[in-house]
Amino acid sequence: MGTRISRLFEACCLTCSAPFSLHQRIARLEAESQAGADVLDRWALGVVLLDSRGRVVLMNRSAEEILKQNDGLSLDAGGLSAAQANKTAACVVLVRFCDSNQLSMVTATPAAP
Repeated sequence: MGTRISRLFEACCLTCSAPFSLHQRIARLEAESQAGADVLDRWALGVVLLDSRGRVVLMNRSAEEILKQNDGLSLDAGGLSAAQANKTAACVVLVRFCDSNQLSMVTATPAAP
């Protein structure tokens, strides 16, 4: 009987520890992700990470500041777009090229005030 209770106790401990372990892993990944975002926010360069369809996945503060200037680059439901249609088309081609080559980071320097 003691062995059976011992086995049940071990099973309960494993069952209870699995969600806790998963929670710890998720918390660690979230902390690592936030640390990466914090590093990107310190850059003077604007960094925009896009998915394969050109939608923004992550953007640092410098990129947000560049977009606030409304000087030809904007963000809408479809992703990044330029004031001129041919420039937007060129951006789409660039994103597709980067995606096909496993590159997804494009940087921009803020305009001088």
